[in-house]
Amino acid sequence: MLLLLIPFAVFALVFIIGFVCMAAIAKRVKIKETPQGQEIHLETPLGSLDVEPRSKTDPRLASMILYPGATPADRRAAEYESDIHFGPKHFKRIGADYWTSDPVDIVWEFYRRELPNWTINLAHDTGHELVERTSDCERFIRVYRRQDRTIIEHSIRPSDCIGGTD
Repeated sequence: MLLLLIPFAVFALVFIIGFVCMAAIAKRVKIKETPQGQEIHLETPLGSLDVEPRSKTDPRLASMILYPGATPADRRAAEYESDIHFGPKHFKRIGADYWTSDPVDIVWEFYRRELPNWTINLAHDTGHELVERTSDCERFIRVYRRQDRTIIEHSIRPSDCIGGTD
């Protein structure tokens, strides 16, 4: 009987250790509600993460083709900008999420047909992804299923942050 409890005890111990480590690492977390959505700032000894909603869409993001009938996942924010500082490295991503009830395969075929010159990223376990590299940014479209919806992520990574340098 006690042998049956060992996996649960191990899981609980790992969970508690993980929670204590995260609490020790995270020096400061601020979450602020804005009219556009939640603004998050997390500071750790290893670096920081900032996520801010934006009321206007970056022109590079706005120029990306959108699947017909797709609805913004968050109607308050036009996009979210995330900045990650990890030691001397800096990563920035600007993105907007949409959803549709259409099947993933139909949405994916739409993007493949409309963006034939974009490169297919072979990350099928997390959905389908297309990538385009331009002089000022990398643009991404990712399509995957979540519950009863197909999620469409549009994002860009500015060229000054490609490769993760300051």
